[in-house]
Amino acid sequence: MVESYNPPCIDLAEKVSNLYVTTKGSAVTPTQFIVASKKQRGVVGVVDVAGDIRQGDEVVLEFYRPPKL
Repeated sequence: MVESYNPPCIDLAEKVSNLYVTTKGSAVTPTQFIVASKKQRGVVGVVDVAGDIRQGDEVVLEFYRPPKL
């Protein structure tokens, strides 16, 4: 169950921005990461009911795709 939105923070921005470059090859700054990631990442959630996932159960997967800066 998703409980709330987790806004981007400067600590994570510093770590993640170091992993990417812009399409022009320049470094991505932490501020650019924060601006690009607003409303695009981070939710706080919990497992509501523990249990096994069995064959035939519906499962939805969403894969992270980094923004093109």
